[in-house]
Amino acid sequence: MPRLQLVHSYMVKFYRWIFTIFIIHISAFAWAGSVVDMPIGDTGRVRYGIHGHTRLQGAGIAINDLIYGTRTLETFAKLTFTTAKGTGQSGGGSLLYGPGGGIVLRGCVSHSANEGSGCHKGDFRGVIMRGTFLDAKLVDDNGKLTLIAQFVETLNPALAAMLGVPVRSQGTLDLVLSNLNSYRWTVDRVDGGSLNILSEPSSLATLGSGLVGFFLALGASVILRRRNTRVAF
Repeated sequence: MPRLQLVHSYMVKFYRWIFTIFIIHISAFAWAGSVVDMPIGDTGRVRYGIHGHTRLQGAGIAINDLIYGTRTLETFAKLTFTTAKGTGQSGGGSLLYGPGGGIVLRGCVSHSANEGSGCHKGDFRGVIMRGTFLDAKLVDDNGKLTLIAQFVETLNPALAAMLGVPVRSQGTLDLVLSNLNSYRWTVDRVDGGSLNILSEPSSLATLGSGLVGFFLALGASVILRRRNTRVAF
């Protein structure tokens, strides 16, 4: 085979490798997203102090669906949590809470998406998830309060096996609140929100794919250089 044809063949293979690396890297962003979504309805209370470094507490927060992939499983669960003590306010007036505290979700999850209302024999029951807060803040957005928090969670191993998701990962909690009263303590009703369990953070996912891409590209360039040297001789 003439030298130019050999070089062209090697270049075609090299660019195919680069295209594969690109697809892997783009896929990392999708893989790094939410793997389990649990919408929150308008049930539950959140209690916090408007003065001092008090904790923020939530109870009776209902979750009725568990969504993963294209499936939605009926869920009957209650979420409770207590953050760490407040660390003060941000420049924008948000109440800030440090790492610590805990979050627990208890109830039952249907094995089937079409079982009807109520728990049934063979459904998953017990502690669905436990977690520890990484941080939390209560944001006032034009008079509408929203709790935004991140946590590290441990999913019940039996449920994780049923869903095919990791036992340990990170999660986010977003709660939209409406004020009921104010004195030393403020008790807000939960208007809605979501609890999301995530896969690996996107930074780790893309870093991993980037490293794979780097070594593949390095290997491809070395092989191409060696083959071009052989052709030259």
